[in-house]
Amino acid sequence: MKENLAGEIIGVLGILVGAAVSYYFYYKSKREKSPCWAIKSNNLISGFESELPDLQILYKAKNLKNLTISKILFWNDGAETINEKDLETINPLRIISRENIKLLDVKILESNNNSSQITTTFDENNNCINLLFDYLDKNQGCVIQVIHTGLSSNDLCIVGDIKGVLSFNKKGAYPNWIKSITKKISSRKLSNKKTSKFGIISGFIYILLGILNYFFYPLIPKSTFLVTDMDKQVNLIIISAFFILTGLFMLYTGFILSRNENIAPKGLESFNEK
Repeated sequence: MKENLAGEIIGVLGILVGAAVSYYFYYKSKREKSPCWAIKSNNLISGFESELPDLQILYKAKNLKNLTISKILFWNDGAETINEKDLETINPLRIISRENIKLLDVKILESNNNSSQITTTFDENNNCINLLFDYLDKNQGCVIQVIHTGLSSNDLCIVGDIKGVLSFNKKGAYPNWIKSITKKISSRKLSNKKTSKFGIISGFIYILLGILNYFFYPLIPKSTFLVTDMDKQVNLIIISAFFILTGLFMLYTGFILSRNENIAPKGLESFNEK
């Protein structure tokens, strides 16, 4: 029975691996425009008025309650070149903020292709930053620093239309449960990079324990309630499934942290710096 099950498992895994490899090469060979962006923010000032009502903080003669510096990474992740003509629409490419959040300043920190001629224009009247470039080939883009009165990365976004593109792909955003994990990690002085390695290694170990447990019974407790073969089989499946599912969860968490830790293409590594 186990031999048949093992054969079925190997067959299913073979199909899944084959499908994953086929999709990978299909994805790599696709020619499409894929504008992507990611954002990291550092809040410097937040709600000090409640504690220090007589203190005033000015930025370019403007009185501030909050001040945040955000780094925005923008690049073309697709194999198809995005040209300047693709930006000629009635909905221009720009950085905007949430309502009541003021943009204060903008600067391009880094570009990995001078020929792209990436420029930003701060439109103070419309409270937006226009983004222009000559062209972007695959993995070409820039890192933009924006100073604003928001509190977090959720206060800014990139909008606009690019011909041949349905939507922008925001990368580096964590699910809420990942955010809670990273928040606990940061409070314990552990980096996401170390945690991702720990999650990946531990995930493989747990999956291996689950497989070994099913085929070799090393973790089945020798207790009196295991009185029949059916009891053994049910408990065997439960324990093995627990280890495998826990391992998959740890692997998934580790890969997400690892992927988002070094998201920037070559030449735009300043985005990864804290």
